Amino acid sequence: MRANNTPRVHHTFYSRIVNNTDITFSNKEIELLEEGPTYNLHHKKKHCFTNLALEAEDAISLLPMTDREYFRNRVSDHLQKLKLQDKTNPQCNHQSDTGP
Repeated sequence: MRANNTPRVHHTFYSRIVNNTDITFSNKEIELLEEGPTYNLHHKKKHCFTNLALEAEDAISLLPMTDREYFRNRVSDHLQKLKLQDKTNPQCNHQSDTGP
């Protein structure tokens, strides 16, 4: 109660999460979404570099044959830079992939 003896009013605010899909989220997923768009998961999946390379190759395979080699080289360069950053980051506590 407040000093003037009026009861405290509890406001119900709008939900931070609006699900416009047919997907039902678990409580753990909802809690993660409630953290907001700037929340950092603090770790990467074990095979994140392999997944990036495979996804890039899938996309590259849709390009004209004349452009594929150029983009494969660009992706390879970027993956090497990412892996180097990952290895030099002291906050990384996961095991990264081997490869390019």
